[in-house]
Amino acid sequence: MRFNSLDEWLAWLEKPHISSINLGLDRVKKISDHLKINKFKSKVVTVAGTNGKGSTIRALNAILELPHKKLKKPRIGIYTSPHLINFNERIIVNGKSIDELDLVKAFEQIDQCRIKLDISLTYFEFTTLAAFLIFSNCDLDYILLEVGLGGKLDAVNIVDADLAIITSIGIDHQEWLGDSREQIAYEKAGILRERKLCIISDLDPPQSLKKEIKKLNCEAFFLTFSDLTPKNFKYEIDSDTERLSLFGYDKNDKKYYLNDLPSSKLSVESWSAAFQASILLDAIPSYSNLSKIITKLTLKGRQQHLYKNKREIILDVAHNPQSVEYLIKHLNASSRNESNISKFVAIFACMKDKDFKQMIYLMNPLIKKWYFPILQNNPRAICPQKLEDSQREIDISPINRPTLEPISNIEISKSVKDSLINAIHKGSQNDRIVVFGSFYIVAEAILFLEDLS
Repeated sequence: MRFNSLDEWLAWLEKPHISSINLGLDRVKKISDHLKINKFKSKVVTVAGTNGKGSTIRALNAILELPHKKLKKPRIGIYTSPHLINFNERIIVNGKSIDELDLVKAFEQIDQCRIKLDISLTYFEFTTLAAFLIFSNCDLDYILLEVGLGGKLDAVNIVDADLAIITSIGIDHQEWLGDSREQIAYEKAGILRERKLCIISDLDPPQSLKKEIKKLNCEAFFLTFSDLTPKNFKYEIDSDTERLSLFGYDKNDKKYYLNDLPSSKLSVESWSAAFQASILLDAIPSYSNLSKIITKLTLKGRQQHLYKNKREIILDVAHNPQSVEYLIKHLNASSRNESNISKFVAIFACMKDKDFKQMIYLMNPLIKKWYFPILQNNPRAICPQKLEDSQREIDISPINRPTLEPISNIEISKSVKDSLINAIHKGSQNDRIVVFGSFYIVAEAILFLEDLS
């Protein structure tokens, strides 16, 4: 065996000689074919998109876990990426993160196979194959797969899914996927299969996606705000009570709906896509069952609210302009009962390849003070000084920010921990602290906050 511990395996996979991204399926498929791990008896759902993948999978998993048909206790495998705290979070079997020993065994088997076939693998390809190997050894009813990057050439796409879900499409990973929604949507459409079912929860799907759906003759269901029609599904939110109603159709155009559900902590788009998927998978939840789970279900690091030292801290992994826009909507919604617009203290860091200028620009009207920390042991992170320079370049005149003071204070910190300590102890008791920009900054914040008494 090459290594005996998960940490050793991950350290080896992260070394520079392993290419971080090398799009293409040939190498992965050769290994999966050899090990016979790319075809499953389970129902497989693949989820692609720029934002909303994780919350859609979370919502769908919660529904599928409920007893339905002849399944008293459905068995579900989930593969997502990236992880927030521990790598094991990427592979879930029956509600539990995969055991380290099982991961080490899977890594060793993948490694032996790639050596035998003389094939090199990237970090993501290697770990994806390990997940498929683990799932192939489990007796599962459903497998939910999150596409890590793009769709067409992503390692996850070696599996032919029974149902494909494409969530909202925004501008991200331009160096690999293209610099327009049309180009990116075409790549995401790579998870579609001819004459198979698909769900599109982007409210304004690009033409390139629609063309691929038509070309492949997929049976597509689109999320819409318009009148409900067959092949369209939708949600409604009561403006007074915030109660939620979900509507969808099955393959025979039979309408299903659940009215007057409690408000949700996950996005309504995710719940809507999950409900439509449950209809197509013949796993429709009852009103009472969905009502019980919809209020409780959260996703760690996504619009997560914590309270420490009498301070409210909001954590969100928003790492592109579109996800920052969702975060802003959430922050505004959570402040609507206040007489004045909320003033937030921001702790922000991100990767070099992200559109950090636009993210800062979008958030700036809500922020009274910025903290730009150095991310620990992360060479991909952008220098905090560049974030400061970008923030100072933004027009923050009183004309654009009539309800806030015109100039934001900025502080560079040597760590996320230091930023949080300063934000908590130097600020006002009424300050609300928002930590965002990447999985890495949120992970560092969670680790510190969990240890904070």
